[in-house]
Amino acid sequence: MIRSPIDHLETIWQKPESTRKVIAAIAVSLCTVVIVSIWLMTFSLETAEVASADTAVAEDSPLRVIWDTVKDKISINPIFK
Repeated sequence: MIRSPIDHLETIWQKPESTRKVIAAIAVSLCTVVIVSIWLMTFSLETAEVASADTAVAEDSPLRVIWDTVKDKISINPIFK
């Protein structure tokens, strides 16, 4: 017999609070991993599209782009620019 999502939630609600916190932390972590993975894949897709267009411009890695953006926007000391 297939249970509805509400039935699963009621089962979780009956568990002790510490168990519910662990379940919540795992669920949030999994959602975060999925979202970040999809986000990073968009960088790979953009790089692949640029490479397939036979352009001679070298693309930086996604982490390098993020680092440069953060460094430029949040830099307190102008020496780093």
